[in-house]
Amino acid sequence: GLTVAFTGPMNLKRFDAEILVIQAGGRVSARVNRGTDVLVQGGRSQHYRQGHKGSKLQQAQQLMRQGHPIQIIDEPEFRRLTRIDGTPSEAG
Repeated sequence: GLTVAFTGPMNLKRFDAEILVIQAGGRVSARVNRGTDVLVQGGRSQHYRQGHKGSKLQQAQQLMRQGHPIQIIDEPEFRRLTRIDGTPSEAG
């Protein structure tokens, strides 16, 4: 039942990652807002300067400072939670 957004380039195709979320009973959002539960942060795009944060990450951090419980995870954690790396999930 969680709402998940993705940001940054990922090794996993974005469409495949979205399907994993839907199969697990979650929803995918193209934007980060108060309804977002998890932001999956991929790698840094070659278009960003060193230290630059993308708009979705900035929005998530701003909402977190306002008290919204958004969890920011990286792609390896997403893979672990969705069990696509072959290890059992502890969540759920």
